[in-house]
Amino acid sequence: MMQRMTSMSQRKEDQKSKKNSIRIPAIATTIYILFVIASSLVTALLQVLNAASWLIGMLLVVLNLVGLYFLFALKVADQWEKAVVLRFGRFIGLRGPGLFGIVPIVDKVSIWIDHRVIVTPFSAEKTLTKD
Repeated sequence: MMQRMTSMSQRKEDQKSKKNSIRIPAIATTIYILFVIASSLVTALLQVLNAASWLIGMLLVVLNLVGLYFLFALKVADQWEKAVVLRFGRFIGLRGPGLFGIVPIVDKVSIWIDHRVIVTPFSAEKTLTKD
């Protein structure tokens, strides 16, 4: 009985910490890495072609910012989850399951709703009456 209570409290703590964590999916990380690699290759190519240094710097910054945008804009909800999306604190809709996008500074995923069935143990003795 004590183990059940401990595991239930641990589950609740895990859910609270999961809510507050930043979830960055692997696809967004991959796209960001590809943009960083592309920016370094374009920079090297432009240096070989003797382009203006301000152009090289501007392209480097723009490509890295686009990669950062995709890193924070793409979200993935698992099959048993839905995400509540708020825009400036107002409800926009539910997203998921699957890949979806948000506007990073404007939109916020406030909570992830878990649709899995969670079994709660109870004892039958408490529900019996004297009738």
